[in-house]
Amino acid sequence: MFRVEQVLDRVKRDKRVNSFCNIFKKITFPEFFEHIDCNMTREEVIHHMCSKLYSAGVCDDTFEKRIWEREKLSSTGFENFAIPHTLKMHEKRSCVYILINDTPISWNNTPVQLILLLAFRPKERLAFNKVFELITESLLNKQKLRSLLNAKSLDSFIDQLIL
Repeated sequence: MFRVEQVLDRVKRDKRVNSFCNIFKKITFPEFFEHIDCNMTREEVIHHMCSKLYSAGVCDDTFEKRIWEREKLSSTGFENFAIPHTLKMHEKRSCVYILINDTPISWNNTPVQLILLLAFRPKERLAFNKVFELITESLLNKQKLRSLLNAKSLDSFIDQLIL
């Protein structure tokens, strides 16, 4: 019986991971992946990322303000990563902007090197929940996080994320 439960658990997990991978690949784009080494503040990083999303037509000009409204409620920074996002989804297009900074950024006194800025269309709330849950779960694994911090391209980031 134990063996059957293990197989069923693995099948469920594989299905969940495959669903996540399909969604994640549809909402990540090379132009929204950066690996830099720059001394920046949390405010500068968010402004930089939001500006690029706005210029690309992903969101409107209220997006950055809405990111800060969410950030005021509670920090989206964790140990060495942050996942800023808005409370309500009003974006024109869904995407995840990935920024890796070799120089840690102080995120409410927590050093952060990986920022995943989430932008989602209203109709993709379920996708947001799946992405947020699985990204957070993966990033809490310190070994996985270390490997992601070494990614130099979107493809290598995705490969490391889904290993």
